[in-house]
Amino acid sequence: WVVQEAEITNEDLELAKKKIIGGYLLDRQTRSRQAFQLGFWEVMGFGYKMDQEYVKYIENVRLEDVLRVRESLKKAHQCVVVEP
Repeated sequence: WVVQEAEITNEDLELAKKKIIGGYLLDRQTRSRQAFQLGFWEVMGFGYKMDQEYVKYIENVRLEDVLRVRESLKKAHQCVVVEP
């Protein structure tokens, strides 16, 4: 994986956050998409208020968070198959 070895900077993170937030806000320009998003958050179990909180969560992501998650994803995964 290229991402596993790539250096990620604060500038990279800020650009990614702007793209995610911008795309999210652009997607909510119509009433139908706003309704979809509210329903989506409800169905996913976060509640309709997540629609307002989502941007704050993205803004609060730190470089340390991204690096920590990347390291956890590097670890080998184990799979168990149980058959009758």
